[in-house]
Amino acid sequence: MTQRWEYLTVIFRYEGEEVGPEMHTWTQTYLIYGPDGEEEKRHIWSSEEGTSEAKITLTELLNELGEEGWELASETVLNSVVLSKRQGFSQVGVPISTRWIFKRQY
Repeated sequence: MTQRWEYLTVIFRYEGEEVGPEMHTWTQTYLIYGPDGEEEKRHIWSSEEGTSEAKITLTELLNELGEEGWELASETVLNSVVLSKRQGFSQVGVPISTRWIFKRQY
């Protein structure tokens, strides 16, 4: 018997939008593409909300997908930005877009 797999993609995006001189709003979002290709957008956080608390953490999302039978197949950093003076480093690259691909047998 041949094994058959279906795939799900999750993309994390951390985006900024300039709203004035030296002023930005920041958002974090998960884009989830199921086996049918349909997109589900999960808003995580926005600086406009006045809180630093995420609506869903990565761990919560991974646990939810695991309960549905999905297992991680790959992780890829799609985009990063170099910041200065972070955690003792003079320059450090920080991911701002990451893709995870999951699979499950059907």
